[in-house]
Amino acid sequence: MQVVDQEPHHWFLLDDDGRLLLDVHCNHGPVGYSVLLALDGTEIRGLHEQGREYLHRLADAVQDSAPIARGSRSPYRERDLSATHGRRVSDAVAAWRTGSG
Repeated sequence: MQVVDQEPHHWFLLDDDGRLLLDVHCNHGPVGYSVLLALDGTEIRGLHEQGREYLHRLADAVQDSAPIARGSRSPYRERDLSATHGRRVSDAVAAWRTGSG
């Protein structure tokens, strides 16, 4: 897994053996967390057609939907891979920041 692109304090785009993952940093006042999504076909097309601007809008939609809130009806809640891949993402970001990834 390696970082492909990023927007400071907002999101990281990662490549995991050909699968694109978007790690969105969400901040709701005193509560901050990340939501990790594997981009689906529609989102990959949006990225290819509209570039980073598409990722900005997608990350904003994730942030605005508050997917970890209790009782959340966020469409991203069930897609969140943070529990299973969060450590690998952290390792990839750390390697990218030190220039070794």
